[in-house]
Amino acid sequence: MTVYQIACDNCGAKYKLPETFTGKQAKCQKCGSVIEVQKQREAASAAAAAPAAKPAAAARPAVDRSKPAAAEAGKPAAARPARAGKADDGADGGKKARGERETKKANTMPITLAAVGLLAVAGAAFFLVGGKDKPAETPKPAEPAKQEQAKAEAPKAEAPKPEAPKAEAPKGDAPKAEAPAATPPTGEPAKAEPPAAAATPAVPEDPTRPKKPWERMRNAPASIAEVADPKSYGDVPWPPGIDDAAKGKLRELAAEAAGDGIRSTRAKNELQKAGWPAIFALVEQLQKLDYKQAEPSMVGFDLNKLLETITGGVNLRYEPVDAGESIPAAKAEWNTRTVKGWIEFAGRSVDQEAYDKARAERLKKAGGADK
Repeated sequence: MTVYQIACDNCGAKYKLPETFTGKQAKCQKCGSVIEVQKQREAASAAAAAPAAKPAAAARPAVDRSKPAAAEAGKPAAARPARAGKADDGADGGKKARGERETKKANTMPITLAAVGLLAVAGAAFFLVGGKDKPAETPKPAEPAKQEQAKAEAPKAEAPKPEAPKAEAPKGDAPKAEAPAATPPTGEPAKAEPPAAAATPAVPEDPTRPKKPWERMRNAPASIAEVADPKSYGDVPWPPGIDDAAKGKLRELAAEAAGDGIRSTRAKNELQKAGWPAIFALVEQLQKLDYKQAEPSMVGFDLNKLLETITGGVNLRYEPVDAGESIPAAKAEWNTRTVKGWIEFAGRSVDQEAYDKARAERLKKAGGADK
């Protein structure tokens, strides 16, 4: 299964998401900031699709062009002396004619030698040029052949590597059958981050690590199917002073706050401004979530944080959930029971005057200012 890696822009914390995760945003478990999952996932896909750079073309060997220069160097030396004696005519024409014939005979030998030298130079130039071209051309087809052979052999050598995750897959699924175990979170981190399954089991085995509240919970369910339904805790008691129109508007905002994107952010801001009446709509929305699944449980964490802000610090110790996490039965039951705690809190807050007084005392004790 393909896994995407995301990072928090605020604190730098890194997380790994499976390809089945469709949310556009996620909550950082370290600093509480919102992580833009879709933007980071698109950036990673664009980087993976970038084409590789083409190899530079091999440079052609230099050609020896000394042949024409050598040919032209021998021609003038043989031709110029032959034209020198034709301009002189006079009384001693016979002597000059005989001298001309002797000069021509004398000049025949240099011409012959120049022709032989020219042929030798041309042959040497042809040998040098032809000898340089042949080695330069033969490696060209040889190098791509070696590269193609290496590419063809590389997947064969690495073929066994993709089979390794198949062998490790049962390890990530094993925790589902470990319901009777005393410490359910033993395989939990491995399910949240499948690539790090070999390293994460060491964390639960540390005897010095203190157990979390949900790990110490009594009467924990033996399986995920036994986790309680939040709707079984009864209806949320609304104050009698809030009419149906106001309830409908608050419920609509609570449903948008449970989503993602800009509309979710705006709805959360509106609920925070509404204050006391928004508590009852948010608790109703918490009853609709499935705490056996990772994504709804992450939404539950966001709504719990919003309730903590509105109420001035009421914290029912909701346990955060990682994206793609296979939630243990005890952890899902713990978060489900926080809904029961919020219903009981709503029942004690139907009187706005008493609620405002209790909220002011909480803020004063925490050293904050009443908003």
